[in-house]
Amino acid sequence: MNIGNVILGAGHSAAYVDANGNERKVWGGNGDESIRLEPRVLESGGGIAVLSLGVRNIGRETVRVGEAAALDVSARRGGSFAPGGGGNSWTMLSSPSGPGVKDLCNPCHDARKLDYGSADFALIGSRKGGRYALLGFLEPGGPGGRIVLKLNESGFSFERLAAVCDFSGAPLAPGESLNTGPLYVNTADAPKAALAGYVKRLAAGVRPPLEFRDIVGWATWDYYQSAITEQDILENMQWLDARAGTLPVRYIQLDAGFARREGDWLDANDKFPHGLKWIAGEISSHGYIPGIWMCPFLAAPDSEVCKAHPDWVIRSAGGEPLELHGYAVPRVYGLDCSIPAVLDWLRDLARRVTVEFGFGYVKVDGANGQVLSGLGRLRNPAMTPGAAARAGLAAFRSGMAPGAFLLNSCAPLSSVGLCDGMRIGEDVGGRWDASKIAKHHGERDRFNGPGEVLRSIAAAMNHFHFHKKAWVNDPDYLVVRQEGCNSELTYEEARTWASVVGLGNGLVMLGDCMPRLRTERVELLEKILPHYRRAAEPVDFFRKDIPSFYALESGHATESWKVVCVLNPDYPARSRDYALPLSEIGLSAEKEYCLFDFWNCRYLGTVRGTLRAEALAPHDCRVFRLAEASDQPMLVGSDIHISMGGIEVERSELCGGCLKIRLSSAGRRGNLFIRGPAGWAPLGAPLGAWPVADRVFRIPVTLDGSELTLGPGCA
Repeated sequence: MNIGNVILGAGHSAAYVDANGNERKVWGGNGDESIRLEPRVLESGGGIAVLSLGVRNIGRETVRVGEAAALDVSARRGGSFAPGGGGNSWTMLSSPSGPGVKDLCNPCHDARKLDYGSADFALIGSRKGGRYALLGFLEPGGPGGRIVLKLNESGFSFERLAAVCDFSGAPLAPGESLNTGPLYVNTADAPKAALAGYVKRLAAGVRPPLEFRDIVGWATWDYYQSAITEQDILENMQWLDARAGTLPVRYIQLDAGFARREGDWLDANDKFPHGLKWIAGEISSHGYIPGIWMCPFLAAPDSEVCKAHPDWVIRSAGGEPLELHGYAVPRVYGLDCSIPAVLDWLRDLARRVTVEFGFGYVKVDGANGQVLSGLGRLRNPAMTPGAAARAGLAAFRSGMAPGAFLLNSCAPLSSVGLCDGMRIGEDVGGRWDASKIAKHHGERDRFNGPGEVLRSIAAAMNHFHFHKKAWVNDPDYLVVRQEGCNSELTYEEARTWASVVGLGNGLVMLGDCMPRLRTERVELLEKILPHYRRAAEPVDFFRKDIPSFYALESGHATESWKVVCVLNPDYPARSRDYALPLSEIGLSAEKEYCLFDFWNCRYLGTVRGTLRAEALAPHDCRVFRLAEASDQPMLVGSDIHISMGGIEVERSELCGGCLKIRLSSAGRRGNLFIRGPAGWAPLGAPLGAWPVADRVFRIPVTLDGSELTLGPGCA
């Protein structure tokens, strides 16, 4: 089967173990004497296909199915994957568990780096050849799958591309069949369009009560980590109370460090002497919604649930409990979600957490994903680890109070339709990157955690396509604290991370010790909050691992403009010049646009054809506002919010040479920047109005819902 001109000679395959214990694999065709492959083309045409594969036992004895691939392209069997160029020039976007986009560069003869994979979906293509293929599973409750790409030992030539479902040795009795579920393949569209088509299909089943709401909160982890105490929460909450007008925090989330052991989630340790119900009540009494972190699928050997039900845990192939990694204790077990009684326990845990204890926000940690390990054996062998995890997540969700927010940090496909939010990358932290850490020598920098900002910037920008379609994107904590405060972040690095988070419209969870923040770091947070209603998208997505241009369509009831963040994440770290043709953000190459620099609070005149950011320092960014130039009075900038008018202004209109501006009721103070025709003056402006550039005036305002009338004869 050919799909477009990129995937040629595609087949299908299955691997199984027969009744005598022999491992067997079937490629294409109809199968062998024991199993029959039943491929189905659910949709085909125009370079797009939807495929599935059934595996039926036509023999006389039970077999155990390991893997099945609805699409399997093998060079050894005459298949070809042809995006253009050699494999070392290809680029791959993987699922939301890492930075996302990576070049598959020449692996320097290390054969271990010739296997590439991604859970659930992948976008693979050649920037030089200009051809791409997106492969993605569409069934959230399906067996779970992985896209695998194999290059040969030279690192240049294609060997295999497959969409593999892991059935983990599921028994298949004579006459029975199992199915991979639908696989979406798109070779027709450019990267953004292909992803949009995939996410649209994937999210078609998302229904209420999921609510893609804007979340702004504060959480304990990134600064305090497991050392968090009850008193730390109270001190940070009191600091936030005093700044409620400029930092619209609604959630206070307790992260790891409160539990005595996994499994006994509501039994707080000695650092929380009043208990979890008390701290949730205190948070609520201050007007916040209490949140909590947990790994409900994990339990310590000496937890009450494991002592009462030792048969509830996932087993190893040898029959012993499968040991996994914990937080509160080093060694934990995974609960077997193929057991109905475990689902009842999870449902009751969620009820107690959200109804009895009053937590309105639950974050499920990525460590929960350990139960998906293929090393484990479930009591119900017919259920795959992916299906069991989905069942467990569904049970937990069903027990939660109406309106409670559920954030997951693993198993993206299994979360669609069940979780309100999803972590889309690895851990952030108080450093730009890991360049100062030598893990093998035990050397560290001034941040004591594992995370970094750079990879979170990459994830936030590269996984934009899921946001508020499948879930609310969580880019991880917004950290801006200064160097020496469990941090390596310079002001410029913190500003870049704040800009990406602020423009991305995703979940915002502050992760600093708030009372220790310097004033200029607090101001970074104030200028990116609250959420603007739209999300930015990377302009140069899939052209490089970390995009440098992040564009937002901003506006209010009567005007629109572009906000563009230009950032310098590139290696080696040095100043660079960046240029963006305005046509790439939907602006005319022939028109003039007024240009305002947000962070430097400067009007830069007009620009035509190309936006340039010259001598941009490493790790720094600039955020510009571009609005079509006019001979009439117009808003050209603001120093209040990064949307530069989207939060500050409700509407504006011209009336007899005057500019009327209806301010929002956001309660902030700052300055709007107004440009007028030659000889125009903002008569009627508040005290303190001042010219700052040719024809441009700074107008001090308080966002109190009032109306400004500016212009000749309007005093």
